[in-house]
Amino acid sequence: MRATDLTPNWRGDLVELASLVVAKERRGEGIGGVLLQRLVRDAMGGARGDGSGSGSDADVAGGDGSDTGVAGGDTAQDVTLCLVTRRSRVPFYARAGFVVIETEEDVPRPLQAEKAAGQLLARFLHWRRMRRRRRRGLPQGQLEADEYVAMILPR
Repeated sequence: MRATDLTPNWRGDLVELASLVVAKERRGEGIGGVLLQRLVRDAMGGARGDGSGSGSDADVAGGDGSDTGVAGGDTAQDVTLCLVTRRSRVPFYARAGFVVIETEEDVPRPLQAEKAAGQLLARFLHWRRMRRRRRRGLPQGQLEADEYVAMILPR
Protein backbone atom coordinates (compact mmCIF):
# COMPACT_ATOMS: atom_id res chain seq x y z
CA MET A 1 0.00 0.00 0.00
CA ARG A 2 2.86 2.38 0.70
CA ALA A 3 4.18 2.00 -2.85
CA THR A 4 0.87 3.31 -4.19
CA ASP A 5 0.68 6.03 -1.52
CA LEU A 6 -2.79 4.88 -0.44
CA THR A 7 -3.86 5.13 3.16
CA PRO A 8 -5.04 1.77 4.53
CA ASN A 9 -8.80 1.63 5.16
CA TRP A 10 -8.39 -0.82 8.06
CA ARG A 11 -6.70 -0.83 11.47
CA GLY A 12 -3.71 -2.89 12.52
CA ASP A 13 -2.60 -6.00 10.66
CA LEU A 14 -4.92 -7.18 7.90
CA VAL A 15 -5.46 -10.94 8.11
CA GLU A 16 -7.57 -12.81 5.56
CA LEU A 17 -9.18 -16.18 6.14
CA ALA A 18 -9.20 -18.15 2.89
CA SER A 19 -10.28 -21.51 1.51
CA LEU A 20 -11.95 -23.29 4.39
CA VAL A 21 -13.17 -26.57 2.92
CA VAL A 22 -14.66 -29.67 4.56
CA ALA A 23 -14.92 -32.96 2.66
CA LYS A 24 -18.42 -33.39 1.23
CA GLU A 25 -19.08 -36.59 3.16
CA ARG A 26 -18.22 -34.84 6.48
CA ARG A 27 -20.30 -31.68 6.01
CA GLY A 28 -23.04 -31.00 8.52
CA GLU A 29 -21.04 -32.45 11.43
CA GLY A 30 -19.83 -29.10 12.80
CA ILE A 31 -16.26 -29.61 11.61
CA GLY A 32 -16.23 -26.37 9.60
CA GLY A 33 -17.44 -24.36 12.58
CA VAL A 34 -14.76 -25.80 14.84
CA LEU A 35 -12.07 -25.14 12.22
CA LEU A 36 -13.30 -21.58 11.71
CA GLN A 37 -13.30 -20.85 15.44
CA ARG A 38 -9.75 -22.19 15.77
CA LEU A 39 -8.56 -20.14 12.77
CA VAL A 40 -10.18 -17.00 14.17
CA ARG A 41 -8.61 -17.55 17.58
CA ASP A 42 -5.18 -18.21 16.07
CA ALA A 43 -5.41 -15.21 13.73
CA MET A 44 -6.36 -12.93 16.58
CA GLY A 45 -3.33 -13.99 18.59
CA GLY A 46 -5.17 -16.27 20.97
CA ALA A 47 -7.31 -13.47 22.40
CA ARG A 48 -10.55 -14.77 23.91
CA GLY A 49 -13.69 -12.80 24.59
CA ASP A 50 -14.29 -14.48 27.93
CA GLY A 51 -10.76 -13.76 29.14
CA SER A 52 -10.08 -17.42 29.87
CA GLY A 53 -7.57 -18.00 27.10
CA SER A 54 -7.96 -21.73 27.72
CA GLY A 55 -8.05 -22.55 24.02
CA SER A 56 -9.58 -26.00 24.41
CA ASP A 57 -11.54 -27.40 21.50
CA ALA A 58 -14.67 -27.45 23.67
CA ASP A 59 -14.33 -23.68 24.09
CA VAL A 60 -14.25 -22.99 20.37
CA ALA A 61 -16.91 -25.46 19.27
CA GLY A 62 -19.82 -23.32 20.54
CA GLY A 63 -21.84 -23.64 17.33
CA ASP A 64 -24.36 -20.95 18.24
CA GLY A 65 -22.05 -18.11 17.23
CA SER A 66 -21.94 -16.71 20.76
CA ASP A 67 -18.25 -17.51 21.26
CA THR A 68 -16.26 -15.86 18.50
CA GLY A 69 -13.14 -16.08 20.61
CA VAL A 70 -12.17 -12.51 19.73
CA ALA A 71 -14.57 -10.16 21.49
CA GLY A 72 -11.91 -8.87 23.85
CA GLY A 73 -8.27 -9.06 24.75
CA ASP A 74 -5.41 -6.74 23.88
CA THR A 75 -3.88 -8.72 21.03
CA ALA A 76 -7.08 -8.62 18.97
CA GLN A 77 -6.92 -4.82 18.85
CA ASP A 78 -4.09 -4.89 16.31
CA VAL A 79 -5.76 -7.27 13.84
CA THR A 80 -8.47 -6.74 11.23
CA LEU A 81 -9.81 -10.17 10.27
CA CYS A 82 -11.67 -10.44 6.98
CA LEU A 83 -12.57 -12.79 4.12
CA VAL A 84 -14.14 -12.95 0.68
CA THR A 85 -16.81 -15.58 0.12
CA ARG A 86 -19.90 -16.38 -1.89
CA ARG A 87 -23.14 -14.82 -0.67
CA SER A 88 -24.56 -18.32 -0.12
CA ARG A 89 -21.84 -18.93 2.52
CA VAL A 90 -22.64 -15.79 4.56
CA PRO A 91 -24.79 -17.57 7.19
CA PHE A 92 -21.90 -19.92 8.04
CA TYR A 93 -19.47 -17.05 8.70
CA ALA A 94 -22.14 -14.91 10.36
CA ARG A 95 -22.54 -17.58 13.06
CA ALA A 96 -18.91 -16.87 13.99
CA GLY A 97 -19.58 -13.12 14.20
CA PHE A 98 -18.51 -11.97 10.72
CA VAL A 99 -20.63 -9.31 9.03
CA VAL A 100 -20.94 -8.39 5.35
CA ILE A 101 -19.16 -5.19 4.36
CA GLU A 102 -21.99 -3.44 2.55
CA THR A 103 -20.18 -0.51 0.93
CA GLU A 104 -17.36 -1.05 -1.56
CA GLU A 105 -15.33 1.79 -0.03
CA ASP A 106 -15.21 -0.08 3.28
CA VAL A 107 -13.79 -3.29 1.78
CA PRO A 108 -10.08 -3.39 2.68
CA ARG A 109 -8.22 -2.39 -0.47
CA PRO A 110 -6.22 -5.63 -0.81
CA LEU A 111 -9.51 -7.56 -0.89
CA GLN A 112 -11.21 -5.36 -3.48
CA ALA A 113 -9.35 -6.98 -6.39
CA GLU A 114 -9.98 -10.47 -5.00
CA LYS A 115 -13.69 -9.73 -4.62
CA ALA A 116 -13.85 -8.40 -8.20
CA ALA A 117 -12.08 -11.54 -9.48
CA GLY A 118 -14.57 -13.69 -7.56
CA GLN A 119 -17.45 -11.83 -9.21
CA LEU A 120 -15.98 -12.47 -12.66
CA LEU A 121 -15.49 -16.14 -11.88
CA ALA A 122 -19.05 -16.44 -10.55
CA ARG A 123 -20.46 -14.85 -13.71
CA PHE A 124 -18.38 -17.13 -15.94
CA LEU A 125 -19.47 -20.27 -14.05
CA HIS A 126 -23.09 -19.12 -14.19
CA TRP A 127 -22.82 -18.54 -17.95
CA ARG A 128 -21.27 -22.01 -18.39
CA ARG A 129 -24.02 -23.68 -16.31
CA MET A 130 -26.72 -21.94 -18.29
CA ARG A 131 -25.08 -22.88 -21.61
CA ARG A 132 -24.94 -26.55 -20.56
CA ARG A 133 -28.59 -26.47 -19.55
CA ARG A 134 -29.55 -24.95 -22.91
CA ARG A 135 -27.56 -27.58 -24.82
CA ARG A 136 -29.27 -30.37 -22.89
CA GLY A 137 -32.69 -28.83 -23.43
CA LEU A 138 -33.22 -28.31 -19.69
CA PRO A 139 -35.36 -25.47 -18.37
CA GLN A 140 -33.37 -22.30 -17.71
CA GLY A 141 -35.23 -21.46 -14.51
CA GLN A 142 -34.11 -18.61 -12.32
CA LEU A 143 -30.53 -19.72 -11.72
CA GLU A 144 -28.44 -16.73 -10.69
CA ALA A 145 -24.73 -16.24 -10.30
CA ASP A 146 -23.62 -16.48 -6.65
CA GLU A 147 -22.37 -12.99 -5.74
CA TYR A 148 -19.07 -12.63 -3.90
CA VAL A 149 -18.99 -10.50 -0.75
CA ALA A 150 -16.36 -9.28 1.68
CA MET A 151 -16.89 -9.91 5.38
CA ILE A 152 -15.16 -8.59 8.46
CA LEU A 153 -15.08 -9.62 12.10
CA PRO A 154 -16.06 -6.55 14.16
CA ARG A 155 -13.97 -5.80 17.24
